[in-house]
Amino acid sequence: MISISQPVGYNHPVIYPQPMCYQPLPAYTPRASPASGNIMHAVLWFLALLFFAWPLAFTVCSLYVLVSPFGPCCKCVSIITDALLIAVRLPLTCSENMLRKTPFC
Repeated sequence: MISISQPVGYNHPVIYPQPMCYQPLPAYTPRASPASGNIMHAVLWFLALLFFAWPLAFTVCSLYVLVSPFGPCCKCVSIITDALLIAVRLPLTCSENMLRKTPFC
């Protein structure tokens, strides 16, 4: 006997999978405990980020974008682009150290 809610010849229930965006996200856990460092270290890293790392990274990033396409052609250019990439990633290093409150020196 076929019910009215199902079409003729259709015997399988409709399964709607749950989208991937509904999966719970893991809670944020800092890499170090809040008591592991001094707040002064975080302030020093913030000042280094603000006055040194950001201006240097903004200056070097345009040079890195101009030089990086020539890296596969010549090994000497690849060495230069690796050094420029370290300078571009300096704000990331400063912000990670600021969150961890690692000593400045």
